[in-house]
Amino acid sequence: MSLSELDRKTDPSGTDFRPQATIYVVCVFILMLTPLAFHHWIQGNRYVALGLVGVMGILAFNVHQHCNQKKLDACNMYLFSPFICAVLAGGIIVQGQEAAMWAFPVLMAFYCTLSVRQAVVANLMLILSISGASIYALPMEIYLRIIAALITSTVFAGIMVRAMDQQHRLLRNQMVTDHLTGVFNRVLLESSLESAQATFRTSKKPMTLLSMDVDYFKTINDSFGHLKGDCVLQELGALLNEKTRKADFVFRLGGEEFLILLHGSTVGNGRQVAESLRKSIAEMDILPDEPITVSVGVAELAINESTQQWLSRADKNLYRAKELGRNRVVN
Repeated sequence: MSLSELDRKTDPSGTDFRPQATIYVVCVFILMLTPLAFHHWIQGNRYVALGLVGVMGILAFNVHQHCNQKKLDACNMYLFSPFICAVLAGGIIVQGQEAAMWAFPVLMAFYCTLSVRQAVVANLMLILSISGASIYALPMEIYLRIIAALITSTVFAGIMVRAMDQQHRLLRNQMVTDHLTGVFNRVLLESSLESAQATFRTSKKPMTLLSMDVDYFKTINDSFGHLKGDCVLQELGALLNEKTRKADFVFRLGGEEFLILLHGSTVGNGRQVAESLRKSIAEMDILPDEPITVSVGVAELAINESTQQWLSRADKNLYRAKELGRNRVVN
């Protein structure tokens, strides 16, 4: 499974750290901007004060949405970011160099609350708006220094945040992936089953589990050695990833036990998939003159059924397949 596919399944946004970072950034900005807005209001700079209050309102709304697990990427990019740039440009026209210094924390805030690509665009917008205001309000020498510092800061910050993103993705995907087979481990199992259950309840989209076990795997280890047994599991993991859809989840539960979550599949479709996988596995040429067979239990999620009950039914069908002689599918 590629890194991009892992990203899509484990974290569709690819930005796990940003919601928490947004909350911290907002708290800092509100603490800093509140007395500043009050000061401008007292001094008679009502438009600047109202602009700062508007910025704080935007930030507070971001926190509220993040706490309710709602995304604001498009709104932040196309509405909030231009408004913040406009407020900062207006502040420079009114206050000059003192307001221009706020461009640097705003630049970093964009990287904390937007994706790297969106933050780059927002910061280019920031630099352009500040450039226009600074030419009007600041001496040329100070203007050039501020713009040069902003460009340098956005480049360095972009490199740093991009590196953080890549490291975060790598660590997250290592955490949820079984190192031997390349399929998911147990870390994502509970949340994936609960998510499937929630989808079933809201949209009635069918969900089916395939509980799979390699037949006589202990005999394979005893006869051919544990290294060959590991090779069997590696090839099996690769085949399961290849033969299942991108919407499906493949887990290794431990040892030679695997679980496949089929999204949008009825028990009939699940049985067809299981039979296809069983035949493909039997055709794998790994052991000399020794086919690899699997037993599979199939269970479709039922109304008002818990995830544990669902998983238990799939396991019972797997045990039934073994009792009936292995190398078969039972639903």
